[in-house]
Amino acid sequence: MAVRQKRREQPKPVLSGADQGLLCVPLRDLEDTGLGVKLFTVEKKVWTPRPLDIGFCGMLIEFGSDKVPELAFGSAVKLRLCFGVTTIRLVGEVRRSQGRRYRLSFPESLVGEGPVNPPVALRKIVSALGAMWLQSRSTTASV
Repeated sequence: MAVRQKRREQPKPVLSGADQGLLCVPLRDLEDTGLGVKLFTVEKKVWTPRPLDIGFCGMLIEFGSDKVPELAFGSAVKLRLCFGVTTIRLVGEVRRSQGRRYRLSFPESLVGEGPVNPPVALRKIVSALGAMWLQSRSTTASV
């Protein structure tokens, strides 16, 4: 008599490729992320906001208490993100603002109706920061 083995299904990933763009890595709790952000306005002013979170589709930034630019909803800004040896220049679009904080989207990641498709350098930065964040949250169990 032959025994029929049931084929096990492969476990599904926690996040599909399309879902990953919907999540942001929280950076505000990390001591030093190493992520540098420069924001360039159409008036050619340069700002250095603090990144509070980042994902494939956008990021939340916060300006210092002394001066905050007035960025209108929908306005475009240029961004330069630096993380280690990886640097990327992106266009950011203002989606929300509250006090010193601005939520920016990355239109380059949202081209077409398909899944989120961020540039390779952005994917590397977000993935590395995600791993850093997960590492900071992990607990080491004694064996």
